[in-house]
Amino acid sequence: MTYTPDLPGERGERKNAMLNARNRKAAEHHGILHIVEKLQADLLALDGVEDVDFDLDGFWDNIPYVIFLPKYNITGEDYFKQRRILLTRILQEAENNGLFRTGDSIEDYGAHFYIVTELRKEASK
Repeated sequence: MTYTPDLPGERGERKNAMLNARNRKAAEHHGILHIVEKLQADLLALDGVEDVDFDLDGFWDNIPYVIFLPKYNITGEDYFKQRRILLTRILQEAENNGLFRTGDSIEDYGAHFYIVTELRKEASK
């Protein structure tokens, strides 16, 4: 898969990824597996996103937050512009899947974003 620097976050070929056993169990138990799997597939379809990890532990405490960490790779010129465009597309995919930003800031760890979203009840049906 070739990353196109002037079109970060455009849809490309899908990468293969699976939820780890812990997140799969949490998602199945709380009835959100279809949402998490779709979000994962949608994010992996974006050029520049290489992997997605999740933290669904809040659901065990009745906190409907889906935390996800998309791993990204941006190459080419104007890194910060490309990063901003890719982050915008990632957040749009989250909203398309019923996940909305909380008041938490988005952390950027250099190769991963740390994004906290809230699952709206109407989306979990």
